[in-house]
Amino acid sequence: MKRGLIFLSTVLALASCKTSNSLIEIEQEIKQTSEPEVVILEEEDDFLTKEQKHKIALQKYIPLTPENKFNADGSEKAPFNLLEGGLEEYIKKIYIIKDKDFYHEYKWAAAHAHTDERIICLPKWYNKSLLFHEAAHVRQGALDEITLFTENWIGVANIRYGSLADVTNEDVLWKDGTDEPREGCVTAYGSTNSYEDVATFVGALGYEKSPLEALIDLDNNIDECIEMYPLYFCDKNDARYQKKLDLLYEYGFFNYQEYCSMTENLGCLRYLWKN
Repeated sequence: MKRGLIFLSTVLALASCKTSNSLIEIEQEIKQTSEPEVVILEEEDDFLTKEQKHKIALQKYIPLTPENKFNADGSEKAPFNLLEGGLEEYIKKIYIIKDKDFYHEYKWAAAHAHTDERIICLPKWYNKSLLFHEAAHVRQGALDEITLFTENWIGVANIRYGSLADVTNEDVLWKDGTDEPREGCVTAYGSTNSYEDVATFVGALGYEKSPLEALIDLDNNIDECIEMYPLYFCDKNDARYQKKLDLLYEYGFFNYQEYCSMTENLGCLRYLWKN
């Protein structure tokens, strides 16, 4: 009874400032903006895995889906409005959650995808590059069920994934302690497995600065620019980079305009670094 009185008071308070809304609309707004507390009991915490804790934490969030992604005016809600058809095609849910609810194994991990379930989990501070990275995981997972995409990718990559970089709680770096583009990979992280290799390429599509804008904003600091925009510093003489872009276009990760832009920007600033 007490809970009912509290809910009715909340509805009446909202109605006084939103007289044009129906009670149903107000009730929906309350449901969408509230985050019910999901508590993991102390005795449960001892035996639950990080993945289990994460999935329990997801229960307090309302995901965006292809069914509820539209605003009243017909426009798409973020982050769906940032995705083109190919990267969006197989996504079933997108969760925007607090950092503490990820339960990641490594400090550097920022987001992830539940590939089999075609779900993306993003932090509230996500950017386009991070969104595209995770969307690439979902698309690759879906394509693996119906195509030879990953098999073809591994053939082009021609490396032994997982043997070239060191993964620590702080970072993922090449064996020599650097993170420059090499071995046909955009970053050292991309050399850990084919999924991260693909995703680091696709994430580059979300760079927020053009090559010229990047240099200006970073005051010609090449090392910082390489860290933030590694695709611009890839070695175009290594044919694997372009072949990977070709595969991404062939399998629908990019549209033609995006493919042309990625091809044009590939290695375009390398001359400033390696001369």
